[in-house]
Amino acid sequence: MKKLINAAEDVVTESLAGTFAFVYGTGSNCATGQTAITGALNIATNASLTQTGMNGSVFRTASANALCGTAATGTGTGYVTYAQF
Repeated sequence: MKKLINAAEDVVTESLAGTFAFVYGTGSNCATGQTAITGALNIATNASLTQTGMNGSVFRTASANALCGTAATGTGTGYVTYAQF
């Protein structure tokens, strides 16, 4: 069974001001078939962004894909609370 990832909450902190995005794809670091889920999220230096789904879901991947985060500048750190279906 090919599963999808359903994210219920995420928190991201950027080391430098810039943008961060959640993407999905296959291969190392979602490099193959990379598709944007959130678009660019603007985050200030050392600031955090929190997203919580009102219905239990912030976003989800397509079936049989990995969830990845990309930072345009600096390093993005944080966590995602998720379930696989």
